[in-house]
Amino acid sequence: MKRAERRGERLMLALCALAVVGWLITHGLAARASLHVLHALYPYLALMAVLSGTIWTRQRFQRVCEEERQAAEAIKTGDQARSMFIPDEDESSLATTQQARAQFEKWMMPALAPLLAVLMGYWGYRLLLIDWLSMAAGEERAFTMAVIWGQAFVLFLFGRYTIGLSRHDDYRLLRGPGHITLLTALALTLAGIALLITELAGVPAELWIRRALAVYLIVLAIEFLVNTIVYLYMPKKKDRPVTTYESRLTSLLTDPRSWSMGLAQSLDYQFGFNVSQTGFYRFLRRALAPLIVLQILLLYSFSMIVVLGPDEEAILERFGNPYLSDGEPRVLTSGIHFKRPWPFDTVRRHPARRIRTLQIGFEKEPSAATPPLMVWTQPHYLSEEPFIVASRDLMQQAQTDDEDLAVPVNLITVNLHVEYRVTNLYQYVYTHHDADEALRLTTRRALTRELASRDLLDLLGEDRQVAGQQLQERVQAAADTMGLGLELLFVGLHGAHPPIPVAPAFESVIGSLEERETSILQGRAYRNRTIPLAAAEADELLAGAEADRVRRSAIAQAEADVFATQLALFQSLDRIYTQRLYFDALSRALAPVTKHIVATHPDLEVILMDLHPQRSTYRPGLLDMEDRFL
Repeated sequence: MKRAERRGERLMLALCALAVVGWLITHGLAARASLHVLHALYPYLALMAVLSGTIWTRQRFQRVCEEERQAAEAIKTGDQARSMFIPDEDESSLATTQQARAQFEKWMMPALAPLLAVLMGYWGYRLLLIDWLSMAAGEERAFTMAVIWGQAFVLFLFGRYTIGLSRHDDYRLLRGPGHITLLTALALTLAGIALLITELAGVPAELWIRRALAVYLIVLAIEFLVNTIVYLYMPKKKDRPVTTYESRLTSLLTDPRSWSMGLAQSLDYQFGFNVSQTGFYRFLRRALAPLIVLQILLLYSFSMIVVLGPDEEAILERFGNPYLSDGEPRVLTSGIHFKRPWPFDTVRRHPARRIRTLQIGFEKEPSAATPPLMVWTQPHYLSEEPFIVASRDLMQQAQTDDEDLAVPVNLITVNLHVEYRVTNLYQYVYTHHDADEALRLTTRRALTRELASRDLLDLLGEDRQVAGQQLQERVQAAADTMGLGLELLFVGLHGAHPPIPVAPAFESVIGSLEERETSILQGRAYRNRTIPLAAAEADELLAGAEADRVRRSAIAQAEADVFATQLALFQSLDRIYTQRLYFDALSRALAPVTKHIVATHPDLEVILMDLHPQRSTYRPGLLDMEDRFL
């Protein structure tokens, strides 16, 4: 067989070797530099190696079967010079390779696409699921970028050569590996661009490219499954090879000529004549590349425009460093701003005007709401952390006793809510790697010190608000000293209560204390009620006695004055005064007596009775009427 006929096998073997070597190089770079985006390149290199090795096997089967067919024809015609086998070999042994090829085409090739779909889908899911932000920060981006761009260039050359060779009918099977090779080169190029953007602008471009590559893996897996389902229901032709592993999306993405040719064929079929041979179509096809370049330039020019929202601020960076204007970093506020295009100028934007919250001492689910009622014996959040507080009673007991009976501390659970905002964006971004985390650690340290200096019962009562104010002042002073560029707006101690395991015992103690306080308050109320009442009764007795004394003295004085006046009258007019006293006494004595006046002569026996109830209280009966005769 001629050397040209082995070209496809050698090319597939070279692509498989390049994929394996590229996988090893990428793995070594990932282990050395700890760059997140490199892990997303593993499945593309593995897919390229598997497809290249599979197509190499198919090409080899095809070549060996063709050699056996030519040898069998040579045996039949007696042309021993062209035969590669001994003349007396049985013809049944010549079909061994053809049977193996038939089994391979029947079972292995249809199962290749769903197998790759499962592997690619799982790999893409794992890339999206793993929290790469928890990994160590990457290093040596420049060296890694140079290496993977070198790999991308080599794979691009081999991929373009493979795609060009696959347009011949004899090398039709090379189309799938060619597209995957160009896709791998594109993935390597995007990874290098992400490393460059991260190195110059400081934005997490590695994370974005990794997610994009993972999503495309899932899309590729879905396309493989769809191709397999379509193959199962489509009519089978003996001379049509199984190509369910070929990706139409990948061909459109990596080989623009494929979709332009498809568009031309569609137009020819739609209009009924060769539209693709017209001058306008050829002009449009020639102008398509400049139009795409113009669109890319327009998109690139948009990098000179920065639009910031109402709650955003940004720092202008030039070649990765803050741009200083009059010795101060240039801070962009909300609105539209213009800058130099990327990568000369970049902006680092943050929601600086947005009020942020910090929660310490508890952890809750993101979608969970704050419970309206907090019961000490029931969990309120996903987890709550206990803190150490002082115990005044145990401290006094430890000072008076010879031996320490207990450690003079207690445990308490508090829910600390902190609201703050960014006041100095430059300090917030550049003085610390993570200013929010630094504020959280500072607040936690200040909270621990504040709680350790206060009594448990005071924190459950009136000292909670005072402790929150002092904690805010202490944390604000620490943040200013550290240069975090933050301003605390509110610090509140909410949900202070004993830990849930000891809450029932603490409630019983609190109940006893409340009963003691109730008894004390009841005694104070009885004292406050009895003492004023006794004092009022005493004042009433004293006032009554004083009034009686004054009354008796006044009466005695009046009687003495009357007697003196009567004595003077008697001495001057004794007879008249005596008669006057006699008639007064007689009138007073006869006033209550009922009197009957008889206006006729006694002999006439006329009886006058006054029976009016208002004039006499005496109502005689019929039997005593004779006693009233006058």
